[in-house]
Amino acid sequence: MVTTGRCYFDPVARYGLALPNYMAFRYDGQLQTIHHVEGTTVFDNPRAVLRGAEDCRVEPHYLFRLRPLRLLSTCAFRKFC
Repeated sequence: MVTTGRCYFDPVARYGLALPNYMAFRYDGQLQTIHHVEGTTVFDNPRAVLRGAEDCRVEPHYLFRLRPLRLLSTCAFRKFC
């Protein structure tokens, strides 16, 4: 979802009151991308925010809308990662 739809979802209970301004994602054992969080939406039915998702109730989740990708291979901060 992060690389194709520029969104990420996670349970509300994980964050408490402090929401992130930036999110970083790692895979293949390395930090790969950093994103600015443009906005959030709270949902309890995935179909409300994701086309084709099952119509069901889940615990409250945040949907984070992310600014376009910043690949670390082109990032000035790569030496710190």
